[in-house]
Amino acid sequence: MERLPLNSLFIKGYRAFESLTVEKLGRVNLIVGKNNVGKTALLEALRIYANHDETEILYEIVFARNEVTEPRNHSLDSTREYGLGLRSLFTNRPAMPERNEKRRDNPYFIISSSEQKARNFEKKMLDYDEQSLKSNYEAAFFEAVGSKVTFVRYSHDPSRGVLNPLYYPRESRDINNLFISSTGLGNDKLVEFWDTVTLTELEDDVIEALTILLPSLSRIDFIGYPTGSKTRVPVVRVEGIKERVPLKSFGEGLTKILGISLALVQCQNGILLIDEIENGFHYSVLPDIWKVIFRTAKSLNVQVFATTHSLDCVRAFEEAASEDKESEGITIRLERDEKNKIVAKVIDEELLELATKHNVEVR
Repeated sequence: MERLPLNSLFIKGYRAFESLTVEKLGRVNLIVGKNNVGKTALLEALRIYANHDETEILYEIVFARNEVTEPRNHSLDSTREYGLGLRSLFTNRPAMPERNEKRRDNPYFIISSSEQKARNFEKKMLDYDEQSLKSNYEAAFFEAVGSKVTFVRYSHDPSRGVLNPLYYPRESRDINNLFISSTGLGNDKLVEFWDTVTLTELEDDVIEALTILLPSLSRIDFIGYPTGSKTRVPVVRVEGIKERVPLKSFGEGLTKILGISLALVQCQNGILLIDEIENGFHYSVLPDIWKVIFRTAKSLNVQVFATTHSLDCVRAFEEAASEDKESEGITIRLERDEKNKIVAKVIDEELLELATKHNVEVR
């Protein structure tokens, strides 16, 4: 078995995660739980960890949640607005100091492959010389070579009232990764990724995935449609129809599975994150979709993390995992304990099979 990017996960201080440990991760990980327990936030944390030197990821995350809504520009007010939006990434959303008020506390969040590594690095950073942080910046990324830790601190420049991120580069540790939102990949990404697989063996894998939903499909391509348009869209050839047909004519599910299959190819030896994976799919096709994901993730050495609200999706996951004894499927249930703290419970395949058979709640 090829090595996975992550075998476990520790998060502290990110959004609602005061301190979260996921003791075991598999090749394909399904994240379940009730609303407002942090399923999407867990994907965000993984995305930040995988893109540790991409400060822009922080802005993309808050923008997607409408925590920042103003158009971005280089003005002082816009910079301050975006810096304020980053507060939502920290547990308990730190208050904004008044101008010329010195911040006494410096909230932070930390994401690591293990709690021990995080604790060791946390102590090092909290002892770090404050002056060397160039305190006129709001968020700072740090990395100790080989530590596999992402540390983001919230600080503030009282003289300017401006919040900005700052990255301290050491040695790149980015992990090949992609994030698919609940609405799927955008058309530009579909075009970009298709051009990397067309006329290769991987194209056959993509077409095979599409035939789960449309068995009569024989070919797919991206063309200017209508003819002459600069925007390329997916069109397909299907049995019984002479002309080529836009893929979306057959529903959003086909576009979603196209995006997932193309993203798996792009994430070879990396991580794929999928939010609300069941969106756009009829429950009856979910087992076959999971089988494609298990098979492709294994062949291309991709670690997959997906969230779901659907019990049908959990059952389909269990069915696909039980048929493949080497599927390396893990279900992670997020829930609140008696102190209202979010905790993670790993459900192995045997327990998941028992729970789904007897309708035991896993959401």
